[in-house]
Amino acid sequence: MCVVGRLWEGTTAAGIALALLALLTVPLARASFLGSDLESTPDTGVCYTTGLAPEASCTESQLQLTRAHIASGGLLAASHGVITSWRVASGPASPATAGVQLRLRVLRGGAPVAGDGSPYVSLPLAEPGVHRFPTRLPIERNGELGLDVVVLGSGGGVGSAPIAHTDSGLGEIAEWVPPLATRAQPVTAYQGDTELLLGARVEPDLDRDAYGDQSQDRCPYDPRRHTPCLPDHLRPGIEVDYDRRQDFLATRKASLRVRPSEFSRVVASGQMELPTTTWGIYSASAWVRQGSAKLVLRIPPRALKAGRAALARGARVSVRSFVTVIDASGNRTHRTVRILSR
Repeated sequence: MCVVGRLWEGTTAAGIALALLALLTVPLARASFLGSDLESTPDTGVCYTTGLAPEASCTESQLQLTRAHIASGGLLAASHGVITSWRVASGPASPATAGVQLRLRVLRGGAPVAGDGSPYVSLPLAEPGVHRFPTRLPIERNGELGLDVVVLGSGGGVGSAPIAHTDSGLGEIAEWVPPLATRAQPVTAYQGDTELLLGARVEPDLDRDAYGDQSQDRCPYDPRRHTPCLPDHLRPGIEVDYDRRQDFLATRKASLRVRPSEFSRVVASGQMELPTTTWGIYSASAWVRQGSAKLVLRIPPRALKAGRAALARGARVSVRSFVTVIDASGNRTHRTVRILSR
């Protein structure tokens, strides 16, 4: 059985720069979905009360889950975005459960991310099913879903939040008691063979204004507004200044300066070209309100090693950069430059 786990140490991969350029010339990316696919039957609880403590407060998060039960976007966010809604699936509550309060929050590597999370909401215990709650919660790459849970017991038994499913080899949940505050703390307990029936919709956030581009932001190219973009159909002007020869195989970076003609987002992607191979390198971007921005393209270790070996053989090594300027109305201008190795 294939079980997908969270990579708590961030991983990075250098994609080919042409792919990024292609993404910049097509419509905005679509929403993704994290966590559980919510298709399992809720048949178990989390965050249990006891006879000595009729109220329980916990933080829950899915550590591992079989691929067949994971939402299309996985357990970790693939890139920066905004959670615009989240859902839980609930089953019948135990007679000793008087109330359940839930709050979505963002974790990274099992540690809390700065921010208060979404407001607490009441789980409608008398209405088992899938419940959706709107929110506006930024999430970064490798961010993961956490759920603060408060259970109020009625006495005479064990209370819990009936929002999980159990099956052999299904996955594992981490639980923190007391709930996570602002700092990382050791996991209190692990709940094996369990799926936390929690999912979230993540929308892209191109201008990084913390509003989802599809349902919350009517101008995803301009962080200054959420109303419709300004009626502008003219492409922005662009000036690119750079040294045509740079020692990027020694410094591990190539740099250029981009000056747009108006308030814009500037993006520089790139690739290192050898006689027989092409290597992707890390891109850079910035918002420019006035003047220009220096963009630094960094070369990953494997590409650096290949470039140095080629240069030692007397081969030509260069960096080709694809520069894009996107103004506040979404108009784009592109420029391609080539930087030779010293």
